[in-house]
Amino acid sequence: MKINDSPMLRTATEKNIMLHAGSMNKKDGDRDQDTRHSKGTMFVYSSLHKSGQGGQLSIRETSHITALQAALFGGPLTMQSETNLYLNDWLINGISGEKQAGVAMKLLQFRDALQAMHTRAFRSLGEQKRGQVGFGDDKPRDVLVDSLVKMLAPQ
Repeated sequence: MKINDSPMLRTATEKNIMLHAGSMNKKDGDRDQDTRHSKGTMFVYSSLHKSGQGGQLSIRETSHITALQAALFGGPLTMQSETNLYLNDWLINGISGEKQAGVAMKLLQFRDALQAMHTRAFRSLGEQKRGQVGFGDDKPRDVLVDSLVKMLAPQ
């Protein structure tokens, strides 16, 4: 496992961010210093806090996420090559391995289908019309959601 040279993290707009002192994502015994996470570790957070002493930025209410979760549910995702995906124009998700050809494109297509399903589901909640498929009767949505659950299940 590679360890970062520094305990610092970054966001799309800020550098030199630390986990908040009370974060559950710190390791035991790491009371006075930030946890060093392996390169590429990602967190979602609800707030960015600036300390009164020294102005150090830290993220609060954090959850560790995988690259797949970020790619499926994060910001704008673009493909720059057959194997590289850029999230929010700054985070690169490289796909490696024997079966890399086409995986990035399939991930983009799956994400587009997921977003379209999500949009249809929300619209259908308020607009049940005669002959329209209801929220509970959408077979393509069920197939997509089942695939998503299998992909995100712990291995």
